[in-house]
This record gives sequence, structure tokens and C-alpha cells, in this order.
Amino acid sequence: MGLTMRERQAVTGEYRPRYHTATKKGKQALLDKLVRLTGYRQKSAVRLLAAKPPKATAVYIDGRPVKLKSEKSGPYFWTWRLGEVSNTEEYPHTASMKLIVLGSGTSYGIPVIGCGCLVCRSPDTRDKRMRSSLYLAGEGGEGVVIDTGPEFRLQLVRAGIRRLDAILLTHAHADHLHGLDDIRPLCREHPIPVYTNQATLKELRERFSYVFHETQRGGGKPRLEPLLIPPRLNIGGLAVTPIPVKHGTLDILGWRIDEALPGKRVSAVYLTDTSALPRASRPLANEPDVLIIDGLRMRPHETHFSFEQALRLGAELKARQVYLTHLSHDHSHQEIAAYCQAFRENHSFETALMAPAFDEQEIRLV
Repeated sequence: MGLTMRERQAVTGEYRPRYHTATKKGKQALLDKLVRLTGYRQKSAVRLLAAKPPKATAVYIDGRPVKLKSEKSGPYFWTWRLGEVSNTEEYPHTASMKLIVLGSGTSYGIPVIGCGCLVCRSPDTRDKRMRSSLYLAGEGGEGVVIDTGPEFRLQLVRAGIRRLDAILLTHAHADHLHGLDDIRPLCREHPIPVYTNQATLKELRERFSYVFHETQRGGGKPRLEPLLIPPRLNIGGLAVTPIPVKHGTLDILGWRIDEALPGKRVSAVYLTDTSALPRASRPLANEPDVLIIDGLRMRPHETHFSFEQALRLGAELKARQVYLTHLSHDHSHQEIAAYCQAFRENHSFETALMAPAFDEQEIRLV
């Protein structure tokens, strides 16, 4: 199957800055590779690679003017915004923490195999939900991911991510762990630390036992450094705090990420696969700027929050913005958005925003 238009644009956007600084031989190699990957004609590929990016222009993020060096408005601009964590000199950061929702779906993923419901057949791209995962980029370029589900490779390629400093795991269920092997291209130079609780570390070593055994060279293995999470951890300028939560009877982890920005401190809390937040954990989750929380569906569930439970907890924690994740195929994005808006208005919550998360959503904390 050939690349989609968006994928061809992403590949071209990645090759172009390298093309401008390459030797004659290097330029030809990049050109040949682009033609082979995308199916572009030779003349078209030359024209696309040779195009020079304009000078930095003012763009607006959350209503604030920000200067970014980008290729041009449209697809290439978004390609480089999402990939900026690995281009600190060419594409400078804004003073903000950035969250990218890599996946917002439940364990089946949406569309569900063999299902013909309206949501699984929906043309709305926000109803296409990969397994739940979140990427966080710090103001200094730090890159952290929470959970590595089965579509992990596709999610990182889609988001243009090329830097990863640490992995945080919530628990060991397949939809949150089984894409871990896909980090291999990102850990060639050094092992990537994987932080989680004792139970998940045990499961990780069992399911990925080949990673920790001596085997023949070739084939490749991820270079992992499994570590028991301390009560508080610093990854560059990001302060990471584990939050013990309940997933049915299981003890798993949510996560809080804080970052000090000029003149203020911003925070994000991520609570997926959650059915209860113990009283002792509440101070760890209080008053985040953004709360991304498990909200499986409208109906109650034994091991997941319902929409109402998640939104009420968000209001109790005094989160400024609440986004529901780990969504099933019971409801479309538009239906969930309408439910959240009505729920907020009917209860007069002070929370500024309640809404469903969706794949590829980017949230900036400024």
C-alpha cells in the first residue's frame, strides 16, 4: 500500500532541511529515496526538496503570537511543529509544555474489528481512536511518553516524534504495553529508562524476556532500563510524580507532570484506566491545568470511570481543562462533546473546558 498524501508531505518535510545542507552525492541519495518512498516523479521531487522555507513568521497559538521557523502554512508547518523536539536550533521552542494525544481509544481500538456500528463507520477522523497513549514535550525539548500500546510505532510516526527521554507505564495490560519493542530506533545511542511500579516491572520482564537475555547479534532489541518509580522524578525540566489509582481491583499508576515556565508553573495529570482515585492520592492530582482522564462510556463499568464519574472528579480536583480518554465505540466524538458541554452547564462547574480527547490532538500549557 502506498503512502497517503499526508505521509508523503511528512517525509518531504523531513528530508527538505537535510537536502539543503547535503553534498551533491547526499542530495542525490535523498532524492532517490524520496522518489522510491513516495512515488513522486523525479522533477516533482527535485522541486519539492529544493524549495526554500520562508523567513520566520508570526503564528498564533492559543491566541498568543509566537515566532516559529516553518516550511509554510499547512501540512509542512504542522509536520515541523510536532517534530520540533528534535530540532531545537532550527525550530525553536515556545515557552510551553506540549501534550500530544497519541491515542484516545479503549483496548479494542476504534473502529473495532468486525463492527459495523455508526461510530466504527464514522467519516469523522476524531472517531478513529488508537489505543490510549500520551506524549509530553517540555519547554527544553524533553520528550516523555505515557504507555506504549500496539499502535505505538504508527503513533510516533504520525506525530513526527524523534526524541524520547523516558517512558512512563501505567500498568501492564496489552493495550498499554505491547508496542514497547518499537522504541528500537530511538534507543540506538543509549538505553531508555522505563518507570513504573513493581507489578508492571515484573510483567515487563516476563513478556519481553528476550530483551534481557544474551542472544545472537542481528534482528535488534530495544535497549531498556526498567526502573521502579521513586515518589518524585526529574526528567530535564519536567517534574514527574506517580499517582496510585485503582483499575478495578488492580493497583496501577496515573501521572502528574509539572514544569516551571517564566513567571508560572504548569501541570498536567493523566489518569487512564481508572475506576477510583484513593483519598491519599488526591493531593497529588489537585488543581492541574489539564486533566486527561479515563471516561469509557456513558454507562457504568466495573474497571473504568463513566463520563459522569470522570467529569465530576475533574471538577472536584479543580482542573482548568478536562479531557476524556480511553473512549469506547458507544458514542461519537460529537455526542461526547455535547454531553460534556451540557454536563458542565447543568452543574455550573468552574472548570473552563470539558471535552473528549481525540487522536493527534495537541494541547499547549502556557
